[in-house]
Amino acid sequence: MNENSDKKVAVLIDAENIASRNIDEILDKASLEGRATVKRIYGDFSAESKSGQARSWNKIVSEHALSQVQQIQNSSGKNSSDSALIIDAMDLLYSETIDVMCIVTNDSDFTRLAMRIADSGLEVIGMGTSERDTSKSFVSACTKFYYLDENEKTQDKAAAAAASASKAHGKKAAASTAHSASVNPAAGGVQAAGKPPSGNNGKAQDVPKKVIDTIITAIENEDLIDDDWANIAPIGSVLYRRFPEFDPSLWNRPKQLSQFLKGLDEYFEVVTGETIGRQGGSYIRIRT
Repeated sequence: MNENSDKKVAVLIDAENIASRNIDEILDKASLEGRATVKRIYGDFSAESKSGQARSWNKIVSEHALSQVQQIQNSSGKNSSDSALIIDAMDLLYSETIDVMCIVTNDSDFTRLAMRIADSGLEVIGMGTSERDTSKSFVSACTKFYYLDENEKTQDKAAAAAASASKAHGKKAAASTAHSASVNPAAGGVQAAGKPPSGNNGKAQDVPKKVIDTIITAIENEDLIDDDWANIAPIGSVLYRRFPEFDPSLWNRPKQLSQFLKGLDEYFEVVTGETIGRQGGSYIRIRT
């Protein structure tokens, strides 16, 4: 993933087809490809909209710096948001300011668009909610395709790892969790850089779940070697692309990436390359 660090990604989301609950996974996977410099959603977001799914996006646009492209559906059976997304995609293609086009939809109507972008030599990343819901023709037209039904699997894997570590650490782990909850009970996302957590007393605090999920996604999409080990070098790039304000010291954690990841031992195992017969560097895998 190192070669992706400077790639500029446009993320175009069909809000009529994709639910807002998928946003974290969408941005996680876009971060695997490069930095999302364009993030737009298309649909009728007005109070009069017949699409509750589109209206649900109104609650999260500010949090994720999304640009809404409002399209009123003027006539029955016609989806003007599809046309707006296609026009914007072609404008971005000809502007030559984008390296990767990410189209998030289940709709087969975007198959020709994906083919046209690929014909121009641009990478086309598709995303859809599940294999059952997503058009097979659209999947085939994309350079790469991600299904957005992985969050539940990721959560289960992370929960299983945490439960296993909790047994191993016993009361110590329980006490640490209780302390973190009392110090920062509302931690649900990355806090703004330069603003230390309230009650900071030097003890390590819980890292937000969405950061853990992003690390897991990055590992699972790396080129894994024997026993599922991944080089940690690209992990930091993914974290900074996903969270520009990422700073382990916000949770009183070491800033060095290998030490930060090693401190998350309830979720991950981190070893030096020599330990597993590799030359130099550090490697990580999801604890099972």
